[in-house]
Amino acid sequence: MVADIKSPGRKSEFPGPAEFADAWDQFIRAYTKNGTAEHCVDNPPLLSKLVFDGGAAAFVKIHGESPRRFSNARFGLEHIAEAMSDATADTAVRPLHRYIVARLMMQWIDLEERHGLYPPPPASYREKASRAEQAAIRQRQANLLRMPEGALLAGVLRMLVSAIIRAEAASVYERSRGKMEYGDVVAEATKRFYASLFNFEADRGTTFTSFVQSGLRLALPSRVLLVLKQRRTSLDSIAGDSLDDRVGDLVADHRAILPIERLINSERSDRVRKILGDLTPRERDVLTLRFGLNDGQHRTFEEVGSELHITTSWAQKIHADAIIKCHRLLERDGSKPVGADPPPRGRR
Repeated sequence: MVADIKSPGRKSEFPGPAEFADAWDQFIRAYTKNGTAEHCVDNPPLLSKLVFDGGAAAFVKIHGESPRRFSNARFGLEHIAEAMSDATADTAVRPLHRYIVARLMMQWIDLEERHGLYPPPPASYREKASRAEQAAIRQRQANLLRMPEGALLAGVLRMLVSAIIRAEAASVYERSRGKMEYGDVVAEATKRFYASLFNFEADRGTTFTSFVQSGLRLALPSRVLLVLKQRRTSLDSIAGDSLDDRVGDLVADHRAILPIERLINSERSDRVRKILGDLTPRERDVLTLRFGLNDGQHRTFEEVGSELHITTSWAQKIHADAIIKCHRLLERDGSKPVGADPPPRGRR
């Protein structure tokens, strides 16, 4: 347990190997601003308990009795995990970061083994497996991510590699020349991250962060091209054959009205209310501000974060999760998938 975080003159106790104690102390002091950042001081003990004191199962047992308490604890964990991901730019923190990721991946692999998902089936099996068998594997993976223990570990691990996800997404976004919203590219990168969770094999000798980075570099560009192709087809069907020449312009035009905005601006307000009603309050707030549902004023992620008192990257993450959820809700209702959100005017 981390002790005396609020006391600037004393070192925080580190329950892990002594070789990482100084890096831990340096990171905690920067993260909590020497104990003065009151909204952060409760999070280091949470991370310490998850990584070193009983793991995810014990953490869920302690905090899982109340959904609200568990949600707050998970938010705190993901907040400090994202901060540690950003702190890896400091070489002193990098070994500590790798060590914590490795500890959590051991917990994740143990959880996979208990649910018959590790080691992952070889590519040769996946290619020959029937659709029913492939669907069964995907369903077990989805069930694992819905469990409190699985959701907790996956969420924290995602935030621990958020700097990698953002960097690779930014690179692909630049190469797309603005044809996709940055938030949509991050959403696709996040999907690739979850695939990495289920494809990683610890005995192959690579680190999980390296595995995620190489996987994103290989898979993300092709995935974004596929999404662009699907969106082009969707826009083509909307515009009609007689307007085929305009399709390319619609895809590249930042002002193009995409499916989610068409739904919001349509008269089917009952559909919009139903979809928003299935989101979490925070997801609803982010989409409301991003699309200007209340006042008609689209906002940048920076502006959304400022109004909700969260970081820009956290606003992007919530937005990406909400868009994915909207995709599923519309597909469940038999509607066309939701497209990327319309970018606000002016700066990002």
